[in-house]
Amino acid sequence: GAHSRAAKQLSAASEVEFGQPPGRFEGVGYDAVRVVQAAGAKTRKALVERLRSEHGFNGVLGQVRFDELGEVVRDVQLFRVSNKGFQRVGSRRTIKKRK
Repeated sequence: GAHSRAAKQLSAASEVEFGQPPGRFEGVGYDAVRVVQAAGAKTRKALVERLRSEHGFNGVLGQVRFDELGEVVRDVQLFRVSNKGFQRVGSRRTIKKRK
């Protein structure tokens, strides 16, 4: 589907530009830029309105939607950064369950 096409596009672009496949966090930035481009808004206000009205965007990391408060609706992965590198802590969904 669209998710796998986006992932293939990111992978190919990374190979051409940097000579290596994308790392763990490149997909987040790639999707963020593509969401803003797809919205096609000229002002911040128009962007917010457009993002809230969209039914979803198929990105590298899956479908992205925004709720009425402008919050991202998807299972976000959380990492702890230390001198040992990146350690996965969980997802937004699993962290909320712990409270």
